[in-house]
Amino acid sequence: MEIKVKVDVDLSRIEKVFSHGNIKKSKTALANQILKDMTQYVPFRGGDLRADGRVTDGGSYIRYRIVYARAHYYGTNGIVTFSKYTTPGTGTNWLNKTSGNIGKWENIVAKGLGV
Repeated sequence: MEIKVKVDVDLSRIEKVFSHGNIKKSKTALANQILKDMTQYVPFRGGDLRADGRVTDGGSYIRYRIVYARAHYYGTNGIVTFSKYTTPGTGTNWLNKTSGNIGKWENIVAKGLGV
């Protein structure tokens, strides 16, 4: 079982103006920065889950392949609810906790596009 966070950005209008190479570069840079920004919120305990995050499919996905990743992201495995985490600031829905970085992410996309 794995958790897959889809990085879904509508690039249809951008594709008409910018090169495919710059779009791909920008998308990959954005996904890598999102992964970097949300890592501090991923539960740490032994470090395995936090170290497991990977950008895949040319920046389209951020994947965690560890079996318990989905359960910790959503806070439940359907039987048990997870609410106590040993590392302060970590817990469920770690992508949502990074939403304050949107301005920084926009700058990364602009830089990748050569704007």
